[in-house]
Amino acid sequence: MRFFKVQSFPFFYFSLKPKTKDPFPPYSAKPPFQNTKLDNKLYPCYLIAMILDYANNQLVVIEEKKERLINLHDKTSFILCERIREGKFEIPFVAFPILKAAIAKAGYSLSLTDNLKNELVKVSKKRNVLLRLRKSLEGINHPQVTEIVRMTQILAKAGGFQMTQEQLETVVFGVIGQRVLIGNEIGTGKTLTVNMIAKVLIQMGLVKKVGIFVPASLITNFEKDYIKFFGNSGVITVRKQTKEKRTEIYRKFHQNPNLNFLITNFEKCNYDFEVLQKLKLDMICVDEFHNMRNFEGAQRSINFFKLIQDFWKPKFRFPMTGTPIENGLFDLYATFKLLDDGNILGGQRYFENNFVVYKPVYFKRNGRTVFGGDKCVGFKHKELLKDMIRPYVIRKQLKLPVDLYINHIPLDLPNSYVAKIKKIIEDVKGGSARYHAIRQFLNVSSREGLTENIKHDAVLDICNQTSEKVLIFSFYKCTLPSLSEFLEANGHKCMTYCGEDTKLDALTVIDNFEKSDAKCLIVTDKMNYGANIQFARIVIQYDLPMKPTIFFQRSGRCYRTGQTKDVHVYSMYFTDSVEETIKENLERKEEVLREIFFKLDSSKRDDLLIEQTDEENNFEKRIYEMLEKMS
Repeated sequence: MRFFKVQSFPFFYFSLKPKTKDPFPPYSAKPPFQNTKLDNKLYPCYLIAMILDYANNQLVVIEEKKERLINLHDKTSFILCERIREGKFEIPFVAFPILKAAIAKAGYSLSLTDNLKNELVKVSKKRNVLLRLRKSLEGINHPQVTEIVRMTQILAKAGGFQMTQEQLETVVFGVIGQRVLIGNEIGTGKTLTVNMIAKVLIQMGLVKKVGIFVPASLITNFEKDYIKFFGNSGVITVRKQTKEKRTEIYRKFHQNPNLNFLITNFEKCNYDFEVLQKLKLDMICVDEFHNMRNFEGAQRSINFFKLIQDFWKPKFRFPMTGTPIENGLFDLYATFKLLDDGNILGGQRYFENNFVVYKPVYFKRNGRTVFGGDKCVGFKHKELLKDMIRPYVIRKQLKLPVDLYINHIPLDLPNSYVAKIKKIIEDVKGGSARYHAIRQFLNVSSREGLTENIKHDAVLDICNQTSEKVLIFSFYKCTLPSLSEFLEANGHKCMTYCGEDTKLDALTVIDNFEKSDAKCLIVTDKMNYGANIQFARIVIQYDLPMKPTIFFQRSGRCYRTGQTKDVHVYSMYFTDSVEETIKENLERKEEVLREIFFKLDSSKRDDLLIEQTDEENNFEKRIYEMLEKMS
């Protein structure tokens, strides 16, 4: 006889005997631990029955009277239970296949209530439909799909434009999916696509009011795209008006049935929280959603999720981002919290316990080692995680007749730079201040009195070898005047844009740059979202960003729909410096994105369980079969 300890309640002990050695049926009405004589031998009879029910997106495990539920954690590497109330185990609904396999492995009798069976059938049908739609419309003969395609084509014809096949498939997927992540690649026309989804839903009578939340720098671009394709009726925009004026705009939007679209920025979730509560939004769209991922620490995100869950409760929800994992692995959870309040991934604790790998972080303070908390370092059970999110994500690739070339340019760190960096480390106190001081010096060496600038020379070398217009990105504003002055002195006319210090918006700057004889446009990442600069084909990353989102966005200004030439991106970094460390971290983050998000159609199945025995591999196979059938 073996005994196992329930982790949540240390004083409970249960008896377990492997099914293969048990001579009795799976269930017996006899009390547990009653000895039975068979062939002159005594056998313990621990047999347990379970019933699975469904309530509030949870599996409810109901025990047979006078018997106790085994700690199934001992039969699987997953942590199934989130909480226990009144003797009933409540387990995330998405854990059903894992729980079912673990119960079968333990040899227990199991029955499902009609309520749970009905829910499984509903979820199975929805998953299967979305899995087919996210790939292609080919071979799908469904009345609803046909009607959505027809309505989309009518709306596009009225606007005088045509949608690509990828955009059309995204519209159908969104309308039927209702709550899905639109993760199409940068440059595929996500703005047009989500506006079309809203228009179709309005035509179908399913949506009356649409709230669109974007970064402040994208409001003009989003509005311009809407008017370009659908005219200037039905849309109203909240920008930097006074509080009283904004309140009047919200009131007008709420009361006027002809106003369907409200476009505003994320910050209004802070400034206008009380007024926004009174709106009734049937659909919400969040562009560049990775900026709103911090639902525990950033007040605007906290308010936004509160508006979603407690006030608006919209039926249709569409986060838009090509990089849902931006700065930390837990970012992925925020996206699905928006889609279905976390139920798709089973709740925050379930997700953290079963899919995120943490390691403790320590740092030095006043000569002492201090614990700095746990840091997300990777995903486990990656293939199961992909199976869970796959039906709710569409990611269409950018298909252009031209290519994108990424070129990394390593620069040697001269001794003069090394000496100045040591001086900065000695003089500047505080890790963050020291970090930025070093990076700014590597960009603008004259800050520390040096006349030579290695990066300036590298940029000039690229500009001298092309007749094309050049787009140059830098994180730091101090780069712009320094680099512009240097290039102008060497025969290359420049324009600059950093957002705050100019009265011109980004779209006007781009238009002026295209029409002028300027060779280079030097910008900060204020130019990084929504801008269309297809007339340029050379992009220089003067410094590497910390986040893969920014890396992709920079190249996406030029490499997007409408580009007719190959685009070359040149990324500079100093070796043996903080910049090389940033490059390595960026590559690791990108690899996580590719493993989890970019390869959702991968059939690889190699890391579901920690154990690698044949028995566990069979268990893994059963889980995937059940995930696909869910019945």
